[in-house]
Amino acid sequence: MINKMDTNRRPERIGFEKILYNDHLKRLNGAESLVDTQSPRPPPLSNKWKIDNLRNKRRIEKENSIILTRLIKIIESGKSIDNSLHKSVEEQLIFKEKIRKCRKRLELERIMEENKNLYNRLIQVEPVYNHVKWELDAKKHDIIKKNMALYPEYYLSTSTTGTSK
Repeated sequence: MINKMDTNRRPERIGFEKILYNDHLKRLNGAESLVDTQSPRPPPLSNKWKIDNLRNKRRIEKENSIILTRLIKIIESGKSIDNSLHKSVEEQLIFKEKIRKCRKRLELERIMEENKNLYNRLIQVEPVYNHVKWELDAKKHDIIKKNMALYPEYYLSTSTTGTSK
C-alpha cells in the first residue's frame, strides 16, 4: 500500500513520536545560549573597599580639623591673613635688585667706553681717498667717453646739463 503524503503538510504525530517531539520542543525553548551576551556585572563591594573609603574620609576630616585650628589661632592672635613676605626675604629681594641694577649700569658704562674708544680711533685715522684725484680721473674719463661716443654732439649736449650717459 502506498501512502500518498502531501509535501506541503506534515502528518500528525501519534503516540511515542508525539511525546518525543514535545520533549524536543521543551528542550529547544529552554535552551540557553553558549555565548554570554549580557552586560558585564559590576564587581561586588568588598570589605577592603569600604575600609579604604573610611580611611580616606578620616584623613580628610583630620586635615580639615588641622586647618580649622590654624585659622582659629590666627584669628585669636589678632594677626590678619595676608601674603606679606618675611623681612629677610624682602631684604634679599632688594639686595638682588640692587645687584641687577649695578650690573646693568656697569655693562652700559663698558659699552659707552668701547664706543668712545672706537670713535677716537675713527677720528685719528688719515683719509685714504683723495677727492681731488677722483675729480681729475672723472675729467679724463669724460674725454675718453667723448672720443669713443658714436654721437659726440649728443654727449656734449647731455654733459652740459649735468647728466651723462
